[in-house]
Amino acid sequence: MTLEIVALSDIGLVRATNEDMAVVGRTFVRDGVFSAVEEVDNGTAMVLGVADGVGGGNAGEIASQYVIEQLTYRINTLECALGEDQLETAVREACLEAHNALLRKGIMNPRYEGMATTATLLFHYDGRWYVTHAGDSRFYFGSADGFRRVSRDHTLREFTGDPRIPGNILVNCFGSQDEFFADFFRVDNCRAAGDVFLVCSDGLSDMVDDQRIWDILCNSTDITSAGYELMDSAKAGGGRDNITFVAARVQ
Repeated sequence: MTLEIVALSDIGLVRATNEDMAVVGRTFVRDGVFSAVEEVDNGTAMVLGVADGVGGGNAGEIASQYVIEQLTYRINTLECALGEDQLETAVREACLEAHNALLRKGIMNPRYEGMATTATLLFHYDGRWYVTHAGDSRFYFGSADGFRRVSRDHTLREFTGDPRIPGNILVNCFGSQDEFFADFFRVDNCRAAGDVFLVCSDGLSDMVDDQRIWDILCNSTDITSAGYELMDSAKAGGGRDNITFVAARVQ
């Protein structure tokens, strides 16, 4: 499988700092753009992910960087030939360790008390794609059958099903509280030319509706051009948050 990939992270139009971070493989992106074409086969480890710091100031920036770096390292150094149950256990343990590390940092340094972050990572292991996720950053999958959000938002609105509740009230993310959980699932049927992965922070998904995102990804001649158009659309929609995403298209 050949993937055409773009990662973009931008401060947006309102925030004073960029507390998001993206990753492609072992390359981390904040306040910039990274493009690549990668060959991914059964033995290839690949991570595509986004973390969105919560809480403002330097703490959110530190939290997102710490968690995405730790999870990327743990995924890239997984033992070979793990069964799916073993893989899930290992990834969930890595997520819990990252969460607990943020709590410890807050106890040791009052400046970091309460720092937290979302993280959504799509990764390739032993010929299959998996997602681990906590918070309200999102994973989308697009194909000839359409474009859909596969992850669930860990928000009060989504968990209660009450549309009257503001969509930005998190009930779960890294570092936010003692009761923490991470979603884990396999992504099937993602090998056809033209299939698209998108991992994004809410700075994109809150500013641009899903249909517009899919139209841009479908109609752009290359994935990097699509990335710039997605960023411009998020800013045109208000740019009220940092804008960070990784988009990948199967060639």
